[in-house]
Amino acid sequence: MMSFSTLVFTLSALLSQDTLSLTAEQQVTQIRGEHIFADHMGSVYVVHGEEVKRFRMNAPDQVATFSQKNSGTPSFLDVTNPLKPLLFYPDFMQVQLLDRQLAAMGPPIALDQAGYPLTQLICTSHNNGYWIYDPEKQAIVRLDNDWKPTGQSGSLLQLMEKAPKPYWIQQANNKVYLGDHNNGILVFDIYGTWLHTLPILAPDRFKVVGDELHYVVNGMWHIHDMIRNTEVKYALPHEEISDFTIAGDRLYILGPKGIFSFRAQLPKK
Repeated sequence: MMSFSTLVFTLSALLSQDTLSLTAEQQVTQIRGEHIFADHMGSVYVVHGEEVKRFRMNAPDQVATFSQKNSGTPSFLDVTNPLKPLLFYPDFMQVQLLDRQLAAMGPPIALDQAGYPLTQLICTSHNNGYWIYDPEKQAIVRLDNDWKPTGQSGSLLQLMEKAPKPYWIQQANNKVYLGDHNNGILVFDIYGTWLHTLPILAPDRFKVVGDELHYVVNGMWHIHDMIRNTEVKYALPHEEISDFTIAGDRLYILGPKGIFSFRAQLPKK
């Protein structure tokens, strides 16, 4: 059952005099999952096993559902374009495109048949394209709407000091961000040219919003300003956090007690 909270948490930043005001807006307790995503139109998506659910925090009983039994368990949902979500199944290296109602748009796309049999990371790109990480080439590769390559980076093994161990990829602000457990967060331009590396070893996922890179570690919300190269950390009001996402000025936390949404008021720069 959904409940509302009007509490305002004022959290002190570590190593900073800044404070962050988090207004706990809503809580949904009847939906569980392993991964959470949100789009700019206010919808929240939760992946639980083979199933994806889409709902709004103020109407959790109105749920759109998608499930595909023969593709394994999805690990990633890209809702950059909420009219065409991308669902990725790493076990079978398949991509399923969905419509706004979470209905399948055609059959799954087999990335091995497209020439990329070891793909483990994918995200959407501009002009209906896609970025993948190709472990064989040890490079990021851009594919067009027909899944044909249009560009790629150089070999990360030659660019980096340590062997790459990528875990996350996202395009934002006309740049591509590749999270690497061994080297940090690699930043490329939209043609695949490596620009620089952020020395951040974030665990498993992050979210780029404007000029800020957000990630959560051990109950701490890290906000890294990529222009000023500064970072603040805030203790979140929930100890157990399975996953998180950010859309607009809202932070969504997924944990064992449900889903919590917060409106964040970041310190003025």
